Amino acid sequence: MSRFNEKIEYLLNNLPEKPGIYLMKNAEGETIYVGKAVNLKNRVSSYFTNLSGHSAKTRKMVNSIDSFEYMVLDNERQAFITESDLIKSLRPKFNILMKDDKSYPYIKVTVNEKFPGIYVTRDKTDKFARYFGPYPSKVSKKNTITLLQNAFPLRSCKKMAKRPCLNYEMNLCLAPCSLECDVDKYNQTVTSAISFLSGESQKVIDDYKYKMQNASDNLDFEKAAYFRDRINALTMISDSYALATDQNSMDVIAYAEKKDYISFFI
Repeated sequence: MSRFNEKIEYLLNNLPEKPGIYLMKNAEGETIYVGKAVNLKNRVSSYFTNLSGHSAKTRKMVNSIDSFEYMVLDNERQAFITESDLIKSLRPKFNILMKDDKSYPYIKVTVNEKFPGIYVTRDKTDKFARYFGPYPSKVSKKNTITLLQNAFPLRSCKKMAKRPCLNYEMNLCLAPCSLECDVDKYNQTVTSAISFLSGESQKVIDDYKYKMQNASDNLDFEKAAYFRDRINALTMISDSYALATDQNSMDVIAYAEKKDYISFFI
């Protein structure tokens, strides 16, 4: 640790053990790397210990660091979103993983279709669809779709089938391909899915709880069980994946500095 300047040692000693993002700076004050951490103290300190164990790129980056700054955030989800936005706006020299939007998956809802579908995709070329994310790459495409369909039984087929498939039998789809599909119920499910993905998770869960209780009071236990299963799926999604809000409804403030100048981005 002694090979690094006193400024870095002081900053390392005062880092909080909280989630957030960090910005590595060179001697000119330029941001050369932006990263996220569940535990800022552990993550940032790891760069300056056992340097020989790092990759050549990381060693080169660490040797260029003159100081660093950090921002404490509420959770890993916020850190992920803030890191992504800062990398795209600042374009730090040593960041390479997130320069392409396609590196991270999004959830896509084809709102322009009569019966919208829900998908996990890395392609954001459909200007008529709504996208939510990006999400961490560790999120499994298959598991995510299954969980979402447990909560919101919407179609995930690329082309409308001619008859109900296995997903319908497993209560993972309302089968809009069937003439018996309730259009209003399907549209309500789409609305709930979009609200949930837009960050209104508790509102959707509370609405389902109300409907479950109402069904139970009316002795419609099958319907109550239906909403109970949806609530369980929603809770699992929230706990496991900490879904991000729709970035169209967010204001993100970032900044870049060089020598005596500083620029802000909103």
